[in-house]
Amino acid sequence: MPRKRSTRMAEVNSRIDEAILALHNKQFKHISAAAKFFKVDRSTLSKHLSGRKTHAQAHESSQLFSKAEEDTLYQWCKRFTVTRRPISHQLAREMATEILSQRVAKVNIADMQLVTYPVIGKDWTKRFFK
Repeated sequence: MPRKRSTRMAEVNSRIDEAILALHNKQFKHISAAAKFFKVDRSTLSKHLSGRKTHAQAHESSQLFSKAEEDTLYQWCKRFTVTRRPISHQLAREMATEILSQRVAKVNIADMQLVTYPVIGKDWTKRFFK
């Protein structure tokens, strides 16, 4: 579940994407003019133009779940609550474990476990539900 900071960063990243598009469409001659118009930092815009990743993209590999896996878990929770059934932390942990096990299912064979997935921490579900 996205945090307030994530919402704010998504808005900033959206403005950066709009500024990059405007620069590619030659609506602005200079990066500084686009940065000022879209209210983003000039140096950040410049770095993104040269191919720098966002903070979330750069750190995705060090997170427990990929963005796609996290979205899958979020959608599952959303669908579950639409049916007016509360989601317990234990149920969310089991679903998260299932998603992680599916990641390595094709690599491992019945007789041998070649790849393991990381253990979900004690407070992970509390942070996910924030």
